[in-house]
Amino acid sequence: MNISTIFSAAFLLLLVFAGRCFATADSIPKEKQKSFLKLEYFNLSDYSIELVATLNIKVKNRLTPVENVIVHFGSLPTGSEKKLGTAYTSEKGKAVLNLPEDDQLQKDTSGYYHFAVMFEGDNSYSGSSAEIAVKDIDFDLNLTRADTVRIISITASEINNAGAKIPMEEIDVYVYVKRLFGLLKVSEDPVMIENGESNIEFTIQVPGDTLGNIGIVARIEDHELFGNVERMKVINWGVPTFPEPPVVFRAQWFQSYGIFWLATIIILPLAYLIYRHYSLNNKSTKTTP
Repeated sequence: MNISTIFSAAFLLLLVFAGRCFATADSIPKEKQKSFLKLEYFNLSDYSIELVATLNIKVKNRLTPVENVIVHFGSLPTGSEKKLGTAYTSEKGKAVLNLPEDDQLQKDTSGYYHFAVMFEGDNSYSGSSAEIAVKDIDFDLNLTRADTVRIISITASEINNAGAKIPMEEIDVYVYVKRLFGLLKVSEDPVMIENGESNIEFTIQVPGDTLGNIGIVARIEDHELFGNVERMKVINWGVPTFPEPPVVFRAQWFQSYGIFWLATIIILPLAYLIYRHYSLNNKSTKTTP
């Protein structure tokens, strides 16, 4: 057996071994990335409920949103799940489900609403779930004026299973003015609810619409019993503003110089055409024997 034969056999064996290694590597299932779900509860100004689920994975120890996957929402009033709906996650990993005010939700014996969200997982990410329990609240916002003093009144009471209202104590409420691209705080410190109510004076000057209308927002944020609760009312406590009409530069320019330029644009080409016509006629006349 010569050396070339030995090298050829060794090369073939190497190819077979490498092929088996790659086949083995491809047959090993890839480990799915672990997903993390968070569920938030929002009681909105129109008394509807908004459930917001946020789905993330960890990439280099940073939470990264998972988009365009479906999550399932449900309620767990008495241990048996009730399906509420499904939603797809956005580019920020958020899936939102809105429940109307008259949706028949049930409380447990302690007066809690129970909500859950589940992501079943797929080929890339493992499944995950999250739950939240909140109590019902009677939360209201009233705006009044006494002479020149503008008063914001806030009331908050827990509603028990019998439907009775229990005035709340030591709850922080944040008050804002709704702006075009966000919220403006009325005061740096939150309003403290004591014995179910609190009053503050509205003293800031903010621009409103042409009638001075602005939106006043009262919020309970990330409370351990009530989640996020919001109420908003519109009132003419702002400074009326009137948008300036757009300046039409073209119209002003035309009024000053339009006639001159219009005459120039029309007369110059016409004069050139007349000149060319007579010039060609003169040439043809001179060349005629």
